[in-house]
Amino acid sequence: MVKLDIKTYERPKTLKAAYDLLFGDGTRQIMAGGAWQRLSEKPIDVMVGLEQLGLDAIEEDDKAFTIGAMTSLRSVETHEALSRVCGGILSQAVGDILGVPFRNTATIGGSVMGRYPFSDVITPLLALDAALVFFKRGRCTLEHFLAMKRPEIDILTHIIVPKTHGYGYFKKVSNTRLDFSILNLAVTNRQGNVSIVIGSRPSKALKATEAMHVVNNASRRDHACFEKALEAVLKEISFGSNARASADYRKQLAKTYTMRGLKAVHHDDH
Repeated sequence: MVKLDIKTYERPKTLKAAYDLLFGDGTRQIMAGGAWQRLSEKPIDVMVGLEQLGLDAIEEDDKAFTIGAMTSLRSVETHEALSRVCGGILSQAVGDILGVPFRNTATIGGSVMGRYPFSDVITPLLALDAALVFFKRGRCTLEHFLAMKRPEIDILTHIIVPKTHGYGYFKKVSNTRLDFSILNLAVTNRQGNVSIVIGSRPSKALKATEAMHVVNNASRRDHACFEKALEAVLKEISFGSNARASADYRKQLAKTYTMRGLKAVHHDDH
């Protein structure tokens, strides 16, 4: 385990104070759960902790869940109401990340802000059309945030997950349960509208928009329709090779599990 080299650790009591601390001389970072920061040996002059800002709760109303950025992955995993959203794909995805001690430490906000290409959190959040709330920027979609080349300095405060009835499918493929994903995939069908997201390609998660268009505009959603969607996935989504798997293997996984996912969420169409 890498030992973090932190010169100063600040615990601001307001978001404004936390935001102001991110500007100044030296290296400055936000400490979320710190789970992934332990992988870096880079010295940090000022670490800003958000633990006193009350961002660790999950609230809900008739339209959405509002998840504080400092909420642990374990809390997301075990939240009863969240586990019923689209078959519990978010809870399921989070529950496949390493062990319980890790999930008790890692936060959902840190997982999102890291924009990690191997993330098992971002893929289902994209499929659920999650939105993000920032201190300065305000609200934007997760999809828009991921598309930014270099986001400006800001503090993520909440993740918004819409409360839309539907079905969901999530699949993580890895060498072992505790390993990073070779590929992950989420498919949702919310009131007839299908979303397909593929992550760990090994690049960041992307919506398969052309494949979604094929399914959502089809007069009949059957095996032939889904085959056309698979063709669109392979044309639109790029796959690469790394130490875990080849591009061709990832393509085959994407074909197999996209088909399974589309069939799994087909219930609304009967």
